[in-house]
Amino acid sequence: DEYQDTSYKQEELLRKLTSEWSDEDGKTLFIVGDPKQSIYRFRDAEVGLFLKTQERGLGNLQLTTLSLESNFRSQKKLVDWVNACFQRIFPEQDDPNLGAISYSPSSAVLPDDTQPGVIYQPVPNMSDSQAISDEEARRITLLVQELQSQNDNNTIAILVRGRSHLASIVKFFNKSKVVFKAQAIDALTDRPAIIDLLSLLRALRFPGDRTAWLSILRAPWCGLSLSNIHALVELDPHTPVWTLLNDPDKIGLLDADGQLRARYLTQNIRPFLNGFADKNFREVLEACWITLGGPACLQGTSPEDIEVFFNKVEEIIASGQEEQFENFDQILTELFASPLAVSDKAVQIMTMHKAKGLEFDFVILPGLGKSTKSDEKRLVYWMPHGDDLLLAPIEEKGGETSPLYQFLSDLNKEKEEYETLRLLYVAATRAKTQLHLFGHLEPSKEEEWKPNSQSLLNKLWPHIKEEWITKLQEIEEPNFDKTYTNSIERTSHTIRRLPKGFSLPTPADPIHKGQMVEIEDEKYVEPEYYWAGNTARCLGNVLHRCLQSLAGKDLERNSNQMQNNLKAKLKSALLAEGLPMGQTNIATESGLLAINKMLEDEKGIWILSAHEDAHCEYPLTFYQDNKYVRNIIDRTFVDDSVRWIIDYKTGTHKGEGADLEIFLDNEVSRYKNQLDRYERVLKKYGETRIIKKALYFPLLKAWREII
Repeated sequence: DEYQDTSYKQEELLRKLTSEWSDEDGKTLFIVGDPKQSIYRFRDAEVGLFLKTQERGLGNLQLTTLSLESNFRSQKKLVDWVNACFQRIFPEQDDPNLGAISYSPSSAVLPDDTQPGVIYQPVPNMSDSQAISDEEARRITLLVQELQSQNDNNTIAILVRGRSHLASIVKFFNKSKVVFKAQAIDALTDRPAIIDLLSLLRALRFPGDRTAWLSILRAPWCGLSLSNIHALVELDPHTPVWTLLNDPDKIGLLDADGQLRARYLTQNIRPFLNGFADKNFREVLEACWITLGGPACLQGTSPEDIEVFFNKVEEIIASGQEEQFENFDQILTELFASPLAVSDKAVQIMTMHKAKGLEFDFVILPGLGKSTKSDEKRLVYWMPHGDDLLLAPIEEKGGETSPLYQFLSDLNKEKEEYETLRLLYVAATRAKTQLHLFGHLEPSKEEEWKPNSQSLLNKLWPHIKEEWITKLQEIEEPNFDKTYTNSIERTSHTIRRLPKGFSLPTPADPIHKGQMVEIEDEKYVEPEYYWAGNTARCLGNVLHRCLQSLAGKDLERNSNQMQNNLKAKLKSALLAEGLPMGQTNIATESGLLAINKMLEDEKGIWILSAHEDAHCEYPLTFYQDNKYVRNIIDRTFVDDSVRWIIDYKTGTHKGEGADLEIFLDNEVSRYKNQLDRYERVLKKYGETRIIKKALYFPLLKAWREII
């Protein structure tokens, strides 16, 4: 998979693995990839290998190309825009040596949405770059709030080329209380609890580290005021802080609160300073941190980040390279903090590279007008040339650049340009419903306004120029409120600390072996009828999900848009279940028929209508025969003081009249025990109302109550 990002080493390995294969031995090679999404040159990916393998095969193996063109993700307007834009800006011809990939259009499976697929969001040019970033961030914040107000289930992502583009956005989001989740954006060392842990590590490893000790005194587990710290260390600039903390005269200079906090710290840290040569330092550090109350001071830091910190300590100890602790802060700068937000509705913030393979309802691309970082000169450039290798070292200081070095440097720049186009394509195609492009123009001599030549906006310019300029002329000049900006930039200097007299919580009771039991899913009842095979099983799974999405909503059965959306969702979901295309088309029509019949049926509409305490696909667990069993109730709600339990049966029956009645009676007999079990579970969960149970058959418009 992802063969477009194969390196020369990986290609050589695959070639050797298949070198003894022949056409007759029955062995097969299946390669999957999209060269338009090759964006990992910094990991030695060479998209040209994909083109060469496609054209020439791999060693003695000749490959057959299968082109997949259907887009199941994005609405039609968005697919059409992507096709038109990237057809224009991608290179016209493939070139394996340059990493040039020509554009191959996609076909939309989903219909048009009522919303436009792409919206241009020009930001007016302003006096300085920070003002532009702030104005762009302000507009993005307003857009996100508007999108969330329309439907709080919308998934929204902000994708950036580099992390430096995010400072203003994060600032405005925090001010406006927009919940966001940043993926691989914040350095681990930006988290407050990690900074405190790092100080504790340095204090234990290097007791003479004055800065580390002063940080510990200020950390939440101690929380000395600045005046107390000043009183403690002012007259002894060369005496170790630990010595001062153990001097009663020095402690006597602190106020009552400071004395209490200093003694708490000294008392709890002393056992861990008395040598740990014969102990695992990770365990010593973690025990010291817990004893001080570190786990109670995690505001602004995820527990996963703490685990990453301790695992890195363990890794260094296991490798026997404990001298690395001297530069441990530098090692941590290479690690990223976990997202703080846990809400599924949080705005996702990540780099374009990180977003590959993901999808979101709305995608926002900010900072497109900013220049991208230029490549620094490399020590050596190289490229394969047949069975040989072309190498060119950098010139010596004061020397002339060799023609070969210049050639390979220019070649590398061209490859980078093509990969940047592909990165833009990856970012744009993450959107399902709508793509928002944010950027600014700069004044130039040739024309009044144009993008920075090194910006991503400049790559899109051939396609978006006219509409972008028109949109820019329509927007209002920013009425930028300086007081608002200043209020954002003001930070609180309030110290966070544990309360006086803090003590560790009592450990939880141990889990006894007799309490540890397995959890299993409820037994699946096999269908008896020959037509209830794999296709019916897949259709049943998909129909249950569709009915869940329709429950409790205003239903316009005759709406063309609703019918088209349902059909597209059914087809996409059935393909995802693994059905072949032929069976998928048949099952899609059956699924659409089942939903429409249910919406024509008075009982079906009643089931899907909004009710008191309603649930769909309701998961409940109960204890039976020394094990926990999971149950999922298709639909349950309260109507007229009665709790209904309804189980959908999405199969059909070809008979009519008495034959159909026999079939329905048999289904009641087969599933009665299952629904009786659901009733017992609900009662164990505290349900006191009358409970009634029924089977509903959408394709048959049939209802059978179970007595």
